[in-house]
Amino acid sequence: MTLSSKPTLERRSILIFTIGNIVVFGGLILLAYLGFYNRYWSDDWCYNSDFKNYGVVKTTGFYFATGEEAQRGTPTDRYSLSLFSGLFYSMGVIGTQALAAITIMIWLASMYWILINISIMLKTDIPKSIIILSAGFLLFFNFYISTDRFQILYWRSGVISYSFAIIFGLITLGLITGQSIREKASVIFNILIGLTAFIAGGFSEIGAVYLFSCMVLILLISWWQKGAKNPSFRKAINPALIALIALILSIIVLVISPSNSRATDINTTTQPLLVPLLSLKSAAVFIVQSLKGAPLPHLIIFSTICALSLFHHISKDDLETINIKSLIFIISAIAIATFLLITAIQAPTTYLYSSQPDPRGQSLSRFTMTIGLGFIAWFVGLIISSRLSKKLMLIPIFFLFVGFGYTIRATNLIYQEFPGFLTRAEQWDARDFAMREAIANGLATMEVPVIDTNGIGTKDIMRSRDIGKWVQTCASTYYGFDSIYGLAPTNSISK
Repeated sequence: MTLSSKPTLERRSILIFTIGNIVVFGGLILLAYLGFYNRYWSDDWCYNSDFKNYGVVKTTGFYFATGEEAQRGTPTDRYSLSLFSGLFYSMGVIGTQALAAITIMIWLASMYWILINISIMLKTDIPKSIIILSAGFLLFFNFYISTDRFQILYWRSGVISYSFAIIFGLITLGLITGQSIREKASVIFNILIGLTAFIAGGFSEIGAVYLFSCMVLILLISWWQKGAKNPSFRKAINPALIALIALILSIIVLVISPSNSRATDINTTTQPLLVPLLSLKSAAVFIVQSLKGAPLPHLIIFSTICALSLFHHISKDDLETINIKSLIFIISAIAIATFLLITAIQAPTTYLYSSQPDPRGQSLSRFTMTIGLGFIAWFVGLIISSRLSKKLMLIPIFFLFVGFGYTIRATNLIYQEFPGFLTRAEQWDARDFAMREAIANGLATMEVPVIDTNGIGTKDIMRSRDIGKWVQTCASTYYGFDSIYGLAPTNSISK
């Protein structure tokens, strides 16, 4: 590369990454913005009622009792879910409104942190501009093709149960990789690793099993590579072991807590020895259905990340020596690891219910598949870069702009859901005002309109025919009524 061409290439890179970040972060900002039109739904009412009457600490403590004091007469089950639901409840409705934005920011920051740490561990020179664009792009498409976007990004109980399990798992991994690149191990890091891992396991059973499987995999990789020239893998063994022990403790708490009455109510129909085989089958079904159901988004994820890898490697002054056999091995290992983690996600419901997880539970599978595909695409790009001349730089640039263009299209499709968010918020606020006014005037009962939540994966305050009267009872107690009666929605709302 000549000296005159280098500034031109740098200006081109800045322009491409600027456009890419504007597009990708525009989509993430829209997703966060829609959250400000969200309110309380379904289980939120029972948690709210408990928090209002007993406080956050005591409600969280119901987990360690029989749960009979709780408004549903059932336990809160998951200690981290109860605690963080209470923290957001303490902020008022604004806590629920800001939840999507907070979730996206912490999720993205954790991914960026981990990728930076991995880059340092592997002694690569990947620019931060590429790392932040890759992280933002993968996160956006994780939400865009989500199995249940509303429940994992907007419904408070769903977000904290499933998305927070992933987020705290990522924070734990960030601490582990951060510890591995330090010259001297930090006691504070180890304490934080144990704490965040224990919290991560307390959001949901499926999340605990998933994160346990992730830590087993990380520990095996670190142990396998401990004799390599890179000392980072050896340094990761102890912190990964701490996280694994913390996750085991969280699973024990989930299983033995006296409030976990669900275990006694479930008649498992799957033989334990068949669970691994059936889980493997369910994982394969999920992957195939995902690729068949959304082939173009998956192709865009692959081609865009591959193009980013190509653009980075063929624009370097000195092309590094590429060991294609080693890269093929790494790609195969990533594919196998991704498949096994998705299999682990299927195991709890396969054993307890003889079925795959529901869509919100499969959000963990979606994230795993998206990240796995991204890593595979990056290493495929590295292989192609060894065969592609600098003169063909326009090829990755073309695919990058195809990916940016598709992201704009996806953002526009998400924006079309805005009228539904707005209408539900307006109806919810009007109903909330009327109910509080009725309580102030001394009314003990009230008829209120049910908001149409068809298509968003959750239920409104009074859908008693669908889910029993416990939500209606919780909402009545929360507002202070003896009872409330729901009137069927008179009009439908688009998503």
